Amino acid sequence: MLGELEIGSEINFKHLKRNIKQQYPFRAKKKLTMVCGGTGITPMYQALQTIVKHPEDPLEVVLVSMYCVWIHVLLVSFVLF
Repeated sequence: MLGELEIGSEINFKHLKRNIKQQYPFRAKKKLTMVCGGTGITPMYQALQTIVKHPEDPLEVVLVSMYCVWIHVLLVSFVLF
């Protein structure tokens, strides 16, 4: 899946016609995939802060963040580590 792609690979996404807003806990979810770019990292970071406060939660989180160049990456130390 996404983890098997080479850096620089292209992927396609399906756009949902509605905005999904759900608060923690994400009931009946085993895996959460978040996709963002640019300043869109901010709400993802806020959600991640809440998730990591509950280490007993087995939720697997995948964050896909897209930028043209590294200098545009906000929160780079958080995203990479």
